[in-house]
Amino acid sequence: MLYQRGETITTRVGQLYVINWQHRDGNPKKSQWAIDQGQEIGVFECSYESDWVSQEQDKRSSWGLYIVDRIPSVLGRTARECKLPLGDVRVAKFTESQQTWHGYPANYRDNNQDRPDTRILKSWHTRGYIRKNEIKRIRSMKPCSLSS
Repeated sequence: MLYQRGETITTRVGQLYVINWQHRDGNPKKSQWAIDQGQEIGVFECSYESDWVSQEQDKRSSWGLYIVDRIPSVLGRTARECKLPLGDVRVAKFTESQQTWHGYPANYRDNNQDRPDTRILKSWHTRGYIRKNEIKRIRSMKPCSLSS
């Protein structure tokens, strides 16, 4: 299903979601989704159901992975105008504003605010999505299996 610009979607987890078009329109300053809109929403729903949600000051964020055959797969590309070379992204960040969520491919190696917190990383390790030593690597903004 294709959603219209600005359309608010009620997800199957009962949360409102809107597609953030600047992450789909080729904006060189923004990371870009490589998965379709339905898959983007599915990654959000899984992240919310899995309680990969954290409180950041006065708003909530949720962290997601696009899992294919039990392996975190590419869901986006880094911004063309970031500090690091263009690469694949396997982590999504979703933020809530005015009770509506939106998300983007999160480049944890380039942006400090795009690092999932340790509780979420430990959950990913428990589920077999990352190795234990990768928790520290991600928190230190170093490469691992979730980065290019």
